[in-house]
Amino acid sequence: MPGDSEALAVARDLTGALEGMTAQLAALDAYGHRSRRMIWGLIVSITLDLILTAGIAVTAIQAHNADTSASAARAVAAVAQQDNRALCEASNVSRAQQLGLWDYLFSLAGKPATARTAKLDAEFLHHVAVVFAPRDCSHVSPGKP
Repeated sequence: MPGDSEALAVARDLTGALEGMTAQLAALDAYGHRSRRMIWGLIVSITLDLILTAGIAVTAIQAHNADTSASAARAVAAVAQQDNRALCEASNVSRAQQLGLWDYLFSLAGKPATARTAKLDAEFLHHVAVVFAPRDCSHVSPGKP
């Protein structure tokens, strides 16, 4: 039966071909699993990259805002120092005017009649001179009037 042996040979060839195809399908399945794992790894990597980039951007914006606030505070402090110094100098002018006013008032009153009155006048004028003495404005800074 040559026909049966031929059929057996064809069946063996088909079986061998099917086994080869099964091996190739298994290799393709393994390749597909590996590819999917790499794709998920890439997705996770890109997601982490985006999150880190956003975090760095937020930190950079906060640092810029802090620098801007510090610069504005320095500018305000400089203006305040100038304003405080101008205020101190203006108060010294006012103090000098007060001293002049008291001297003028005492000059209008004339000489004191008694030694006791003269002593009281001198004590009062000394007190006025101490109270209205000019202040040192050379090292006036913000927060220190």
